[in-house]
Amino acid sequence: MNEGSATGGRTTDMVLVKGDQKYIFRYTPGSEATLISQLMDLAEDETSPIGWVEVLLAIRRFGL
Repeated sequence: MNEGSATGGRTTDMVLVKGDQKYIFRYTPGSEATLISQLMDLAEDETSPIGWVEVLLAIRRFGL
């Protein structure tokens, strides 16, 4: 996972690279717990490419 600033510093992007796919999640600093919750919803969906490993990596990255 990589983290970089978006335009104006009002949002931040979390980039998840999984295999040959790249997923970009844009969020407002301070709303990391909401992003984690949304990632958890994706991990629960069997058709989603986002799994629990990615959720755990994001939790670790954000220190939650």
